Amino acid sequence: MARRYSLPALIVLAVLAGCSTLAGGSGGSARPAPVQSPPATTASPPVRATVDGLFGEHPLFGVAVPQSDDAALDRIKQATMCRPVLVEVFVSVVDSMANNTLERLPVTPVLTLEPWLPGRGEVQPEVDLETTLGGALDDKYRAIARQIAGYRRPVLVRLAHEMNGHWYPWAMVGKNTPAQYVEMWKHVVSLFQQEGATNVLWVWSPNIPRGTDNLPLRSFYPGDEWVDIVGLTGYGVREKTPDDTLGAALRQIHNFTQKRILLSETGAAPDVYKTQWVAAFGRWLVRNPSVAGFIWFEKMPGSGAKADWRFDDTPARLAAFQTSLQEGKVSCT
Repeated sequence: MARRYSLPALIVLAVLAGCSTLAGGSGGSARPAPVQSPPATTASPPVRATVDGLFGEHPLFGVAVPQSDDAALDRIKQATMCRPVLVEVFVSVVDSMANNTLERLPVTPVLTLEPWLPGRGEVQPEVDLETTLGGALDDKYRAIARQIAGYRRPVLVRLAHEMNGHWYPWAMVGKNTPAQYVEMWKHVVSLFQQEGATNVLWVWSPNIPRGTDNLPLRSFYPGDEWVDIVGLTGYGVREKTPDDTLGAALRQIHNFTQKRILLSETGAAPDVYKTQWVAAFGRWLVRNPSVAGFIWFEKMPGSGAKADWRFDDTPARLAAFQTSLQEGKVSCT
């Protein structure tokens, strides 16, 4: 009795017969199986740094040291029982950044970018704000941005610091104005964004009013959408307490932004009040919870410092600093 098939079954049988022929059945020649394309690879997502991801409840301990390596940080830990979690390095934009600058740092970098020719004085028309706005340094900035993006870990970038002073070519010298500084800041940040450097946290860092022309800090501020952390340079010089040194500047800053504060350079000069100033630092941190961290300048004069700001220049000051770290509930490793 003849077997009857439905139409869908006949179609399946025909397909199977065709497959048999292609595989070397009668009358057919063998053909290789079609080559399948490999699955598309997706690039690693960009690293996006956040303030809350880096700064916590307690202020972070950072340093600027002559040699920013593990050995230097280990020596500080041995002396203070507290290993820094931030380290500050200075890079001339004109001279560019060495390829291994970030990779050799053992902790989170605070990268101070200085658009100048080192050693050439404070007036440098070839790198003033107008020249930067004209694009003369764009290629330099883009190259640094690509290096930072490739690092793929958070980097604090402190761009053209102490702009309210008059000792750098991007500050209040020559034809520079606060409005130009704001535009320069936005210009450079935009270049980094175009290069995909999403792992940058931008640190806007004026100097305390002492020693400046006392222009309002607000006039230099690019706006909260352009700044992640507010930095501040302030050293104790013949002042008895950190509040005497830093308080006025902080009050100005709090009038126009609630961003968290990083003391991006601090310390105290070796005068009659230094030990007292260092001893009071921890208690001052507790009273100023907006201060999310600090960079203590641990360099000798001649190695980047204008005075001996170090916390360990005498045993008494080292002991005072150890107490301050404990009283300030400072975060370290």
